[in-house]
Amino acid sequence: MTDPETITVVLDSECGDDIFKFAQRGPVWVTHSDSNRAAVEKYWKTKSGDANEVTIWSTVRTGETEEEWLGILDDLELHHGEPWAGPGIAAIEVVGTELTAEARTALRECGYEPAEILPNGFRAVRANA
Repeated sequence: MTDPETITVVLDSECGDDIFKFAQRGPVWVTHSDSNRAAVEKYWKTKSGDANEVTIWSTVRTGETEEEWLGILDDLELHHGEPWAGPGIAAIEVVGTELTAEARTALRECGYEPAEILPNGFRAVRANA
């Protein structure tokens, strides 16, 4: 069995080609914007067969509400969670937003504990990992 993964969630609408850097570490989920769409399509065209997946949401994700965070986390669990499709999620690294009370509440509800504040985001780890 493969070890649980770290998923990067990009909520920065101007992330652009930095997506390539994040994809070197593991799967990436990206908020929709013209800049991000162009970078993701470029990644899809140039990636090798064993490269990590990069997924772009069809609508903008900002992480402003607890409800939106629960939707983001639900998407990650659906596509990467052990019971469904993947090796499980060890951690989530978020780029482009601060750790808000709404994010903290949703993360804890889904079994994650905020672990580290990063220069442009934060990292949360699976509480039972």
